[in-house]
Amino acid sequence: MFSADTHRYAPYSPSSRLFLNAWLIDPAALLGAEAARQAVNDAGLADNYAQLEAHALIDWPASAAARLTVLRALHRRLRLQAAAGDSAARRLHDDMLAYCADQGRSLLDHAHFEALDAHLRQAHPQPHHWNQWPAPYRSPSYLAVRAFARDHPDAVDFHRFLQWAAARQLAAAQRTAEHAGMAIGLIADLAVGTDGAGSHAWSRQQDLLIGVTVGAPPDVFNAQGQSWGLTTFSPRAMHTQGFAAFIEMLRAVMAVPGGVRIDHVLGLMRLWVIPEGARALDGVYLRYPLRDLLRLIALESWRNRCIVIGEDLGTVPAGLRERLAHNGLLGMRILWFERDYARPEAPFRQPGAWSRASVAMTSTHDLPTVEGWWTGHDLHWQARLGLLPIGMNETEARAHRMADRRALVDAFAQHQHTVPAAEAAAAQRIATLQTALAQARTATPAQADTLLAATASDFATAAIAYAAAAPVPLAIAPMEDLLGLLEQPNLPSTIDTHPNWRRRLPAPAAGLLASPAVRARLAAMARARAQAPPDASP
Repeated sequence: MFSADTHRYAPYSPSSRLFLNAWLIDPAALLGAEAARQAVNDAGLADNYAQLEAHALIDWPASAAARLTVLRALHRRLRLQAAAGDSAARRLHDDMLAYCADQGRSLLDHAHFEALDAHLRQAHPQPHHWNQWPAPYRSPSYLAVRAFARDHPDAVDFHRFLQWAAARQLAAAQRTAEHAGMAIGLIADLAVGTDGAGSHAWSRQQDLLIGVTVGAPPDVFNAQGQSWGLTTFSPRAMHTQGFAAFIEMLRAVMAVPGGVRIDHVLGLMRLWVIPEGARALDGVYLRYPLRDLLRLIALESWRNRCIVIGEDLGTVPAGLRERLAHNGLLGMRILWFERDYARPEAPFRQPGAWSRASVAMTSTHDLPTVEGWWTGHDLHWQARLGLLPIGMNETEARAHRMADRRALVDAFAQHQHTVPAAEAAAAQRIATLQTALAQARTATPAQADTLLAATASDFATAAIAYAAAAPVPLAIAPMEDLLGLLEQPNLPSTIDTHPNWRRRLPAPAAGLLASPAVRARLAAMARARAQAPPDASP
């Protein structure tokens, strides 16, 4: 993200796809809890921290600024202790220098950008683009940039320190996952592009599209199309530069985790690009060398022992999913979309009919949680913000959702009859859901809402088990679904009318999975995976 502009916190609009979000560094894991506490107290942030933690929603601008203040103090402390001969600090500092040497020019360019961006914002704090900087700073190769780095060594070194700390902690998290028995461990997410005003675009101007933004063409849901404010690789530069920038990105994102999810994997084939300042509907499709990109992804996946998941939702060109599977990329199958639309009633597909070359999921960060879907909480948001499907009011949307609930619970019941030695509790959950839906037929809207809220936990468990029964290599339950939360992390087509990426989880990480309801969902998921066909194992 942009350390100098903490209002830019949307994770799918990164400053760079080569480096990590330093806002998520744990200060206590760097030099110890006592050093972190002292840094907080010395900066006068103790009360501020407590207030920020008490907020119902994450205040990213304030939280990130406070975190960076503490990290600056720890950076200074590490350098001073290492210079004074402290052996532990010396080892850490040497490790940081080794990391910086390994990352080479890419990290230095990123650090130069971050330091320059912060410096220039002191005089002009309003949002601005690097192409509006004074001309001598608009390219990392210019002499003025090198002169700035010589004059501000601490500022540059701080941003190298941040990336070292973030990479070190990410690797520690992956090791912890592996030691706990996770075969894959962490799965990273690769955004479809980068913010055109960020460090990646500044440092790789010869490799990225300049003067255009990536988006989506008009469709039935959005007649004006979408502009995402992102840029990405130039297909011409890919060929002329031997795909160097694309390979560099793959290696960066695959270096630590056991898996990577590629957002909008359709972008490997074509992207809707829009001239800056133009309307989204004035864009055109730009084709990409799909065959070459898939081969490179497969190669780097093998080299890094990293599985790859492609987000292949929406309208997918014919044959693309087959090509992804042929190259070892798993698609995504989401419960809400697994329906047989060739039949008039569009029934939900049984788990056994889900594509095997995919990952099975109940939902995603852009879609309703299972409890939010069951209760219709997402429909309230859509109605409030004018996001219901064109030509449909909230009453009609609620009626459609009730029909969908019945269809899905019918699918649950049908699947239950095929499970050998079916668990009695699972059958009881489905019976409870069927009873609630039957009673809702004659209930008032308020009474129906009460019935649905009372059975939402049972629905969440049943939905997770249903998706987990698919004969796929991997099934994933989002944390929001395991915890039975109503709110989804992100609501597409909104910026500040919905608190995107700001929702807190209800408990500290160590205790998140401790409740009986969560344990029941995990147990149901494990049973469903055990009963899935044996060739579904990774």
